[in-house]
Amino acid sequence: MKVMVESHVNNKHRRRVLLALDAANSTLETLEFAAFLAVELEAKLQGLFVEDADLLQVAALPFTREVVLFSAQERRFEGGALDRSLKIVAKRVQMELARVAEGARLSWSFETVRGRRIPLLLEVGATSDVLIVARPRQKRWRPESGDQLSASRGVIYLVYTDTPSAEHALITALVLARQKGRQLVVLVPQEGKGQTSLAVRAAGRLAELQPQASVREMAFPMGVENLCKQSGGEAIILPADMPEVQDPVWFQSLLDKVRCPLVLVR
Repeated sequence: MKVMVESHVNNKHRRRVLLALDAANSTLETLEFAAFLAVELEAKLQGLFVEDADLLQVAALPFTREVVLFSAQERRFEGGALDRSLKIVAKRVQMELARVAEGARLSWSFETVRGRRIPLLLEVGATSDVLIVARPRQKRWRPESGDQLSASRGVIYLVYTDTPSAEHALITALVLARQKGRQLVVLVPQEGKGQTSLAVRAAGRLAELQPQASVREMAFPMGVENLCKQSGGEAIILPADMPEVQDPVWFQSLLDKVRCPLVLVR
């Protein structure tokens, strides 16, 4: 099932920033982040609201119950209640996206799709210039100290790999870091002893483009999962053609852990 609404403010936009949303991932902060990036990249902003087929299937089972928030009482889902609720949320998100995009004079569109969330995201991510997956609103990162959280909020993290999309991801990270006044931290896969060619190349590119940025090596791919789990940064940017990203299990693991927008760049 697919519903689409579109508005053209400026037809010159050809690139596309796709923002993936669902009932749990639709904050104003994320909409504004996506709009900002679309403006800087001179791209069209597209909102994709996913009605999770797995969630709807579970809700339809006769033994499924919901817990009422204020009374803590259980009750059975009524037929179609979740479906109606998702449509209401999608409509609200569409209106908010329209307000933010038109305020930024962006070309925008909004699409509602029903299906399994992870396969859908991987499919659209393979054809989008930039895919932003919003952080779940119910997850809150509790660092060991408030100072750690404050320090990481102003950081853009880029995972830099030896893939064709890595350069595009680097440029996107530089745009965000420069325009939002954020620190850029570039993370490269840790190589064997004496094998630091990727880190050296990354440092060389940054010396030309953003001398204030830093390069760090990390264990891979576990380091990416730990980054998603621990970071309260502005965004984590990954090249969309990383082989690991195409693994649904690994990608789901990232989304379960991430505490800030996850950005895939093709």
